[in-house]
Amino acid sequence: VGGGDHPTPIVAQAELIDLGSRERNSGSRLERIDVERADLYNLPLCLERTHRRTILSPFGRDENSTDQLNFRLAHVPKSPHRTRGLIMGTTRRPPLDLLDLATGYQRAKTLFALVELEIPTMLAAGPLSLDEIARRTNIHPTAVDRLLCAGVALGLLARERNLFANTPTSANYLVKGTESYLGDYLCKQDRTSYPRWAELVQHLRRWKPGAPTQTAPPDDAPTAHHNLALMIGAALAASYDFSAHSQLLDLGGGTGAMSIAICRAHPHLRAVVVDLPHVIEHARRFIAEAGLADRVTTHAADFKADPLPTGFDVALLANLLSVASEETNRHLFKTLYEQLPDHGAVIISGWILNDVRTHPLLPVLFCLEDVCWNAPDVERTASTYRCWLQAAGFQQIAYCEYCPPTSMLVGRRWPRP
Repeated sequence: VGGGDHPTPIVAQAELIDLGSRERNSGSRLERIDVERADLYNLPLCLERTHRRTILSPFGRDENSTDQLNFRLAHVPKSPHRTRGLIMGTTRRPPLDLLDLATGYQRAKTLFALVELEIPTMLAAGPLSLDEIARRTNIHPTAVDRLLCAGVALGLLARERNLFANTPTSANYLVKGTESYLGDYLCKQDRTSYPRWAELVQHLRRWKPGAPTQTAPPDDAPTAHHNLALMIGAALAASYDFSAHSQLLDLGGGTGAMSIAICRAHPHLRAVVVDLPHVIEHARRFIAEAGLADRVTTHAADFKADPLPTGFDVALLANLLSVASEETNRHLFKTLYEQLPDHGAVIISGWILNDVRTHPLLPVLFCLEDVCWNAPDVERTASTYRCWLQAAGFQQIAYCEYCPPTSMLVGRRWPRP
């Protein structure tokens, strides 16, 4: 704090009072030093880690420690010549929280680079040296060293001497060829989502609810989400009791990942995946690879315009509602209620906001993702979806977070009178 060359200054809160002297406690000897008012402008208001310093004032004495300096400083007349070192009010440090936010893109880009270069996949067989990784990636050793060190700092890699290895996070989710691999999803974020966020302000100014011309995502978007959806589907299968149901309608089901995971966990259950024709082509492939073609079928349709398949007793709407307007979603809820049998249920699963729209963080940010893609709607709160379900006739509506930040709302159709 203050001017001069003082090692490791300790910041403290200051209250302005009169100060005419200072005292330094050096070991067992206490020395008092009178300070002229003119010298107050250079008074070293800092704490060096090598000793303790006490500052006295006519209004009382506040002692510092090696961790915290508490002092009260008098009103000091301003000098037109010398103000270096003067603390006015509260001393400020660089706002690390703001700096962390401002450099968040650098963290994301570090992650994306590690995935694109397949470094976690290289390390799956065991630790590698810096020189070996530089050779395999064809990157100068100094440059790749800084990338690897950034990965260590972010908790994605571990280092022992000159050897680098995967941390559990990278071993579990960033090694290519495993069912839990999320690299395709992360690369998709880098290729498609990241550039749109670069023009966030322009998208915010253009967006209006119910936009009829949503920007189409790239063709590989459904497959990039597949492994992540498998994990969430497995969590849903463990969190919701499907034993009372026999036929699942997976509306907007993408590659069928949710249905695959749920049907794996509940062998009695059958499912039909509904999505647009070009997406259903991917779903058929993934369902066949999972060995579930006899229990999970597909139906190509646009739920906003085409009739729904019949015969289901539970409907799943996973990460679906922001692609349609409020009017369309309310009509969909009414249609599902009319087609469900008694004791049937609808499950809304996704990144649902809390009622003050500030948590969980990922759903809050995903609302801006919706805006960037000019989606007809954004993520809504649990209370909003609850009201829409009640208006459609659903009862006993329950909410829970089952795979953070993913949560679900369940509404049931009770027997007709």
